[in-house]
Amino acid sequence: MVSPQIPYMISYDSDAVSWPGVVLTTDIGTVGSNGECTFQDSGNGEASFNGRGHVTLIDTVSLDPDACTRTVATATYPVAFVPDSVWDQVDPQSAELITRAILPDQRTLLPAETQTWSGSLAVTVRDPLSLPITQTIVGLTWTGTDTEVTSWEPSFSDSWAQWSGWSRYAGRFDVAGGNEQYAYTDTSAYYRNDLFCPGRTNTTYSSHWITYFQGEAGGDWQWRRSLSYSGGCSWMLHDTVTLITP
Repeated sequence: MVSPQIPYMISYDSDAVSWPGVVLTTDIGTVGSNGECTFQDSGNGEASFNGRGHVTLIDTVSLDPDACTRTVATATYPVAFVPDSVWDQVDPQSAELITRAILPDQRTLLPAETQTWSGSLAVTVRDPLSLPITQTIVGLTWTGTDTEVTSWEPSFSDSWAQWSGWSRYAGRFDVAGGNEQYAYTDTSAYYRNDLFCPGRTNTTYSSHWITYFQGEAGGDWQWRRSLSYSGGCSWMLHDTVTLITP
């Protein structure tokens, strides 16, 4: 049995187009030798003036598999003012990270002119019902001056929906920093499901190639992600991103 026929254009169940201040853009992916469509994106910025940070949400709302293009919705909010209508799109672990960012903390530490920042990136793949099936999360808290990172604490995790047949068959974690101009945390994880699509040869793959967050001296930050789906019914999957920046 082969994968069900792929529609020309797929629209996913998402309320992202109604987010306050949302921006819609078109992403052009890269087609690999095996026909899988890989999407990559990245960003960078400076720490906010008041040190309270922002939350950026990115949601895939439609996909053209033949052209390897997709439409994504992006919205950014101050960390303490995420609209109620948006919270439904935030997974529980990311919501916990946002809540921590809202709580008061000590931004100025001894010695003088040393400051602490934190950020995180969560990449969540969802099924046709928008239920999370695979996820990678990286986080970083770092302390430093305008010219040097003096301490750093990374975090990373990944998860998958075993209840619906998903399993993790490979992955890695990578961290670096300390007494440098930057520190980072990076993770990759690869998942498969033999039951998601009917047919013995229709194994579905969800590949989180890169989930990366970097903090720099002075509070600047960078992030990157690379993600692809392949195998039977892979066009039914879509992803969301929750980015927390200082």
